[in-house]
Amino acid sequence: MCHVVKISVSIPRDIHEKLNSLMKEIGVDNKSKMITEAIIHYLSKMRWVLGKGKIVGSILLLYNHTRNGIVQKITDLQHDYLDIIKSTMHIHVSEELCFESISVLGDVNRIKKLVSDLCKIKGIIKVEACFIPIP
Repeated sequence: MCHVVKISVSIPRDIHEKLNSLMKEIGVDNKSKMITEAIIHYLSKMRWVLGKGKIVGSILLLYNHTRNGIVQKITDLQHDYLDIIKSTMHIHVSEELCFESISVLGDVNRIKKLVSDLCKIKGIIKVEACFIPIP
């Protein structure tokens, strides 16, 4: 079990009201847990921005598989990143569209490069990513 440290913070009243409203809306009653999750999310984003540390997460792709050569380009690129790609999942969305989830673990800069390379492939409609920092 993690050791817990008690802290005190001051935040603007309107932010506090928005936090309380959101917690009520989503059914969360533990403010410490909510703030902890927000801090973890922020730390993950900062690791991404600063390019420091290890992260774990998913890169999500939506693409048109009928686009000439796109499937082969995505597969070839994934083979270039075997050191950080741990698994993939493929879903057929429609006759033309496919969704792929790529699970990654490794150095943030290496993962940034993979995301950048994926964004360069013509025919990929959307690339989204979600990461958690490794302590």
